[in-house]
Amino acid sequence: MPKIAGIITNLKEAQTAKFQGADIVEIRLDLFSKNQLKTAPQLFQKIKKQLKLPIILTIRKKSEGGSFSGNEKERSSLFNRFIPLSDFVDLELSSANNLGNIINLTKKFDKKLILSYHNFKKTLKYSQLLSFLKASQAHKPFLTKIAMFVANDNDFLQLLNFCKIHSKLSNIAIIPMGHLSQLGRVICPILGSYLTYGYINTPVVANQLSLKQLKIILG
Repeated sequence: MPKIAGIITNLKEAQTAKFQGADIVEIRLDLFSKNQLKTAPQLFQKIKKQLKLPIILTIRKKSEGGSFSGNEKERSSLFNRFIPLSDFVDLELSSANNLGNIINLTKKFDKKLILSYHNFKKTLKYSQLLSFLKASQAHKPFLTKIAMFVANDNDFLQLLNFCKIHSKLSNIAIIPMGHLSQLGRVICPILGSYLTYGYINTPVVANQLSLKQLKIILG
């Protein structure tokens, strides 16, 4: 059964996500202000204690669609603080070498590592997707996540085929963006994608489905 995740920045959003059927919440610390970061540990604790929802920790860098404005040393420091409070840790594969300590820390605290790739401009060829998956698996993550722009029907079908084949071999999450992305966010979980994202109040990206819609469709 695919997991449905909602992105949250406060307890009220987490409560709404729970009510709407989220299986997991993602806390994007790159979206937090300095004041919000001061109280973020309490947010993690309340979600785990009150809502019993698993938490994905994400501090997305700008080159992959995030908002974190600091350097990698500062990002590493944040990961160090919040990994013990999380259940999953999402790290870009492109940062795996520079932030290898984060991978080690994730495993030390027995958290589930998600290695991810985000491309908002183009679709990778099948061979490139396969190379990315192999590079990710070398780090032995729990899940490999690929969020990628889809330009046309051929790109769309290629991504679905990749999802269908490789979801049987390892945990992967395929998230299409662009052409037919709304349909893809439903079909990919049906084909075996481990994780999909729904919005709580307003879409985070174009053509995103709501948590409510995904829960009705996917059950």
